[in-house]
Amino acid sequence: MGAHGFSGEIEHVGGHWFLFNASVPQLAKLASDYVLHKPVIDQTGLEGSFDYRNLDVKIDQNNGDFEGSFTVFIREIGLKLTSSKGPVGTFVIQHAEKPSAN
Repeated sequence: MGAHGFSGEIEHVGGHWFLFNASVPQLAKLASDYVLHKPVIDQTGLEGSFDYRNLDVKIDQNNGDFEGSFTVFIREIGLKLTSSKGPVGTFVIQHAEKPSAN
């Protein structure tokens, strides 16, 4: 799966997630439109574009659980998704941490 329509690209291929020149707002839009199907708001304040290529760790899709695979990927790159209540249920990326050395 690729998300296009912006300068970067986000791919999910063979259980691996890849970011190519993608920003956190673009990642939030992908999550909102294609993965979680709920509004996702970027509150990290991170600017710029990022690359992520990790061929060493295959993120198990838990028997086809695409959403579960995505949330594991989000943790892998040092982001945190939290659910909040409002007029419409949303997920918020509110914190970013440096990924572990794994």
